Amino acid sequence: MPDAEARRRDVEMVKSWIEAAAALGATVVRIFAGLRVPEGGSFERTLEWMVPDIRACVEHGRRHGVIVGLQNHNDFLKTADETIRVVEAVNSEWFGVILDIGSLRQGDPYAEIEKLVPYAVTCS
Repeated sequence: MPDAEARRRDVEMVKSWIEAAAALGATVVRIFAGLRVPEGGSFERTLEWMVPDIRACVEHGRRHGVIVGLQNHNDFLKTADETIRVVEAVNSEWFGVILDIGSLRQGDPYAEIEKLVPYAVTCS
């Protein structure tokens, strides 16, 4: 989202949930990419906003022993390839995919699952 203050609040919220997860002994916290490309924006520009914010969350997760899992949810990220682009851009062993099998609605769902399995930290 183009609103930097709203993104900052979201990052702080995720960090708080990472701390709660660590206190509870959970090993993974789920995040979502958002509903869509902001009006007047592009997929590429949205990634430019998302990736640094996700990296900040992932680093916080690493410090607390909690993996951050991005759930593909047929919203902003509709395909395995789009989801993989985010995972590879963040580039951390503390970040992966929560494989949402029911949300793979583009193309052959079995092919999409096969692409995402190597990045999965858990599934739904």
